[in-house]
Formats: sequence, C-alpha cells, structure tokens
Amino acid sequence: MKVGVWIPPHCPGYDPETHLKLVCNPRTYRCKPKPSCDVPIDCDNEWCCNTITGAKDCKAKDTILLHEGKSWLCDPPEEFTNLVNKDIAKSTKNKKLDFI
Repeated sequence: MKVGVWIPPHCPGYDPETHLKLVCNPRTYRCKPKPSCDVPIDCDNEWCCNTITGAKDCKAKDTILLHEGKSWLCDPPEEFTNLVNKDIAKSTKNKKLDFI
C-alpha cells in the first residue's frame, strides 16, 4: 500500500429504512445510505430503483407505479416491468400464433 493513499472502509449492506446501498462518508468515515438510486444494485434485494417517475428511491417488490398513463410493476431482478407488456407476454406464452 502506498503511503498517503486513503482507502475508504467497506460499507456492506443496505439502509433498513430507505433500502439504499450503504456508502462511506469520507468526512466522518462512517457508513451512510446513498442519497438516491441510479441502478438496480443501489437498492436492496427484492427492491427496485424507481427511475420511472424520476424519484430515484427504492420501491418494494410488487409495488405498482402509475406514470404517464402506464402501470409499472416492481419485479426484481428485472426492475420495473410495463404491466401491459407483461400481460401480453403471459397470454402468448406456450401458445402457437397463427397468421393468415
């Protein structure tokens, strides 16, 4: 290790209230939750990062968001799924489609 190089402590886990990933605060050297999520791994298991509405907070599995006339389901690990597309996929699964 080089002299003078500071390596922040590892902050494993997620905040139990916000379900956001814990990161090191370089001023206090303590773990704190990220201010918001940007990608799926920023939220705890079975939680989704709400980038649909722009809130950038973590939502629990099976949460439905309504945004711009569409319904979105938190379905980890896929994140939010458009319910219309999900219903179409379920109804056509294992069915032969005949085209005329």
